[in-house]
Amino acid sequence: MYDFRATKERADHLRNQKHFSEAAERYRTLWENHNANCDEWIGWGFAHCLRKSGDSQSAMQVCSQALEKWPDFDRTKNVLGWCLYDLEIKKDPEVIKQNESAFFAAANRILEITPQDPYSSTSKTVLMVTKYLKEAGTKFPAEQILHWLDRLDPAGLSITPWIGKGHKGKSRAQPADKVLWYQRKCKALHELGRHQECVAVGSEALNTITAFSGYDKWIKMSMARSYGASDDSDDWEAGLQLLDQLIGHGAEWYLHFDKAKLLYKSKKLDEALREAAHAASAGQKKLPFLVNIIAFIGKVLLEQGEKDLACQHVVLAAKIRKKEEWPIPNELQRLVAETDADVNIDTKAKALETELGEYWHSLKFQGMERTAGVIKNIIRSGKSGFIKGDDGKEYYFQIKDFKKATHGLRVSFLVKPNSQPGKKDIAVEIRES
Repeated sequence: MYDFRATKERADHLRNQKHFSEAAERYRTLWENHNANCDEWIGWGFAHCLRKSGDSQSAMQVCSQALEKWPDFDRTKNVLGWCLYDLEIKKDPEVIKQNESAFFAAANRILEITPQDPYSSTSKTVLMVTKYLKEAGTKFPAEQILHWLDRLDPAGLSITPWIGKGHKGKSRAQPADKVLWYQRKCKALHELGRHQECVAVGSEALNTITAFSGYDKWIKMSMARSYGASDDSDDWEAGLQLLDQLIGHGAEWYLHFDKAKLLYKSKKLDEALREAAHAASAGQKKLPFLVNIIAFIGKVLLEQGEKDLACQHVVLAAKIRKKEEWPIPNELQRLVAETDADVNIDTKAKALETELGEYWHSLKFQGMERTAGVIKNIIRSGKSGFIKGDDGKEYYFQIKDFKKATHGLRVSFLVKPNSQPGKKDIAVEIRES
């Protein structure tokens, strides 16, 4: 005689031991051959083991059958939520684009049937949806992203980073769910012009989270940009302080540009010009994307009375926009008029870029002190090292800036002050002596 109870106990034991495929087969026998005797726990156990065995499609079918009989059993709803996540939310973005309605319908269904808790797919679903939204189009859909983020309570999100695969398949720390929520919330608030809220949310994150996996950079950047949108000079100073925390040797061009705009607001034109030159030099390989920086440099130069040099920048900005078939904004049209720029001049944008590139390069190092020393050591990673200066100080440098670096080699270099307290100043423009 068939022993229903013994089969159930064996299935439960295998499930607890994480032998999900074996457990699923025993649950299948109970579910398909003795369904009238099954309860909600057997339905949940069968669906759970099927999903853990990699068969989310069959697991979803079992969930649907079980919920017809026991519609209020939360554990089965939870498994159904994870099945929807597996089958619809985790799809490749290009596949999602072909049927976005199914993707968003699945996401909404998950949030309807499963509450936010550490065991449900709710949090992961919202973060996957916002990731898809921010990457799917050319314009950041701030309102949509904010709508989804506001469906989560950040207090209930995980604060634990996890190890995943980064660039070229290498293992790297991935940010916790709470970090991603704050980072995306700050950016969305800034893009919507809700600057005070952006600063408040960012400050809350920085004061309550200890491990950011590097993502505090993006929170600080959104905060700095929101400070920069203020009319209060104290806010500008707060923004500059945040940017100084982020800008080190080899910083991304857009951080230098953010700083340049804040310095310009503060009427510090020489410093603004130098930071903009950093931005232009760092991003020369992506010249079409730097058209606003080039126009900005032209504006600053014009205010400093350097009309001819300003004109060259205005012409280059206009030529890039013409080449890319972008409209000429009002600000650039004003600069064209005020510099008497001939944007139809028979000069190639590439030639102008080369000429002005030399100017940007010299400008960003203007005022830096050149000194000499000896390469003291190269860090084990092979990416950086330290120079022992003739003045007795040590200076940090990156190998990518001086690939000839070897222990004991005598060099000369420019000294770039490190904006981060306690950090060694940085050696740049290194040359063999």
